Amino acid sequence: MPGGLLETALERMAANSTWQGDCLVWGGNVDPKGYGRLNVAKSGKLVHRLSWLIHFGPPPSDKPCVLHTCDNPPCWNPEHLWVGTVPENTADMIAKGRLVPHYLNLTHCKHGHPLSGDNLYMTPDGRRNCRACRREAARRYQAR
Repeated sequence: MPGGLLETALERMAANSTWQGDCLVWGGNVDPKGYGRLNVAKSGKLVHRLSWLIHFGPPPSDKPCVLHTCDNPPCWNPEHLWVGTVPENTADMIAKGRLVPHYLNLTHCKHGHPLSGDNLYMTPDGRRNCRACRREAARRYQAR
């Protein structure tokens, strides 16, 4: 993105933001998750990613995600931003309670067996499996 566009974007970001504690909070359009959005060169950009680009340059290819230390989606304070990998971003969201893996909320397996009590098997990586379905799969495998 050309430098002139970045300077203009920074001016627009500053004009539409307020300080709330240590966070520089975007007051313009936000997406459904609360992240600030700004149109630059006829394309919607995430404000925190623009902030990273303006202050530090493009994120390295091995760490494409721009994350918040403050966990405040509309914040674009460059001191609150860091770059990470997709797995780091996912782990950060889980640790901060913004992403709960769907399988943790399941009460029954896809075949209707309860995922509790003696029917619950926990895999070494923390996934919950149905013992009844595992037994049926083993029967089918042995019958081949």
